[in-house]
Amino acid sequence: MAITIKVKKMLHRKSMEMCTPVPVTNAAGHFFCGDRGGLMPQRDCNYLVAGVSAIYNYNADEDAWALLPASGATGTFAAGACGEFRALGAMGGVQDQTATAGTTTTLTTNKIIIRNLVGSKIRVISGTGVGYEGTVASNTIGANSVITVTPASSVAFNSTTVFRVWSGSLWFFNAGTAAVGFSVYDRATNAWTTKSVTNLPTAWGTTGQLVSTESLAGTFETGTSTGSNTTTTLNNTGKSWLVNAYTNYQVRITGGTGIGQIRTIASNTATALTVSVAWTVTPDATSVYAVEGNDDFFYLLGNAATTLYKFVVSTNTWSTISPGSARGGVAGAGVTANWVDAVQDTDWDGATGNLLTTGVYKQNGRYIYSFRGGAANSLDM
Repeated sequence: MAITIKVKKMLHRKSMEMCTPVPVTNAAGHFFCGDRGGLMPQRDCNYLVAGVSAIYNYNADEDAWALLPASGATGTFAAGACGEFRALGAMGGVQDQTATAGTTTTLTTNKIIIRNLVGSKIRVISGTGVGYEGTVASNTIGANSVITVTPASSVAFNSTTVFRVWSGSLWFFNAGTAAVGFSVYDRATNAWTTKSVTNLPTAWGTTGQLVSTESLAGTFETGTSTGSNTTTTLNNTGKSWLVNAYTNYQVRITGGTGIGQIRTIASNTATALTVSVAWTVTPDATSVYAVEGNDDFFYLLGNAATTLYKFVVSTNTWSTISPGSARGGVAGAGVTANWVDAVQDTDWDGATGNLLTTGVYKQNGRYIYSFRGGAANSLDM
């Protein structure tokens, strides 16, 4: 009798594998960033920034590098250059897009889309179809690209429809001795847009770090309003939030009255969120909401300083912000910065005040954690 022997390893070990080398020699200012949260359906969202005109896209499926168009960013590329990839697209340099026409399954744009966006998340945030959420089923390539979505909307989209698509964008801050630059690369259109650097230092060196607080990376609270809201509040009397625990997050109405609206949270009490801009439609007791990371904000630090800068995407403006407690020392070479948003522990969920140490709480999305660098072993929050 024939005996078939199938001897297999009990453990399939991971092993190192050589990939295609990077196209340039490593030097000061070079940085690598990508879709570390796994928010994109594609696996080509990895970027090496080695200069204003030396920015490369790495495709993991093909193990290949491709040179992107020049960024056009002002400044002098050197130590201090930094950037951040986020899943939310920025066609034309902005995250909110307005359709020119549509049907229940299509959105016609005035953009030249050159990539396949299949699987990308899409949301309608105002106008006809507000509150719609789906994915890209297909898109045409070229001028006035048409995006086909699934599932179908209950109404036909039209020229009032404002939407966001999570098609990917790379934000690049360039260092300099007499000027700095800031530009955003939109993956869908393969194009750069120059952004403002007003209110930033004209000289920037040493290490820099740019951090975003993207909504798709973290939903921290969901619920239904209990009503009695005003034009600037949303109430939920069943909650017991720590006061101001959700300041600078965003709240999005996901169902019921006011669906689709997104607002920055200016402050909160134990049971009420106060928003920074009045509601267009005041929520009521049917309004379902989600508290999320804020798509409108970036934070910049470094430059051998304690100063922290904040960029607001919707207004294209920078400001200097002053945390309640100043950083204990300047950010030096090797400084890091990470927004902690996904600790898998119930102690870190919500905003009920799980104390970590004096004045500091376990809470996803609340802090940017930063090792100070400069040969120090300090961790700042």
